[in-house]
Parts: sequence; C-alpha cells; structure tokens
Amino acid sequence: METKSIRATARPAVRWPFRILAALILAVGVVATVGMAWSIGHHEMAAMRWQLLAGLPGFAWLLRQTWHAAVHGQSAKPEYWPFASQRVFNGYVVVWMVLTLTAAG
Repeated sequence: METKSIRATARPAVRWPFRILAALILAVGVVATVGMAWSIGHHEMAAMRWQLLAGLPGFAWLLRQTWHAAVHGQSAKPEYWPFASQRVFNGYVVVWMVLTLTAAG
C-alpha cells in the first residue's frame, strides 16, 4: 500500500520588523475603533453615522490581519474574513471607496 503526501502550501512568515509595525498598527486601530464606536453614538449627523458604520467591517478585517501578523507571525486564513469570499471583500472595498469619495466631494 502506497501513501501519498498532500502538499500544503505554507503561509509566508512575517519578519520581526513587520511584526512590530503590525503591533503598532493594531494598537492605533483599536484606539480608532473605540473612538469610532464612541463617535457613532454621539454624532448628530445621520450621514456621518452611516459612514462610520460602513467602515467597521473594514476595520475588523485590518485589525485581524495585523493581529495575526504581530502575534502569530503569519497572515490570517482566510484572508477575507469577516466577508463571505474574496469577491465580496473586493466589492465592499470598491463600494466603500466610491461612497467615501462621493461623500467627501
């Protein structure tokens, strides 16, 4: 009986300078998320409240990526969490950018 090994692709390791940078981004991101949540509750303009709420999934994605890079030294799997797939993530980024640019202009 012959056994075959399955080749699993290893995730690339994150080097220490980038782990430290990821930890700094994580710390700033946590402060920004707490400030954003506080601002959502205390902001008077409804349009600004919806913009902040629309940005929360993107912040969750960024914080998860930096957490895995800083603590585990590898990229997170799946890369697109909290979204259902890579296509949904890409669509979210495009829609968020378009809405942010039209609201600023």
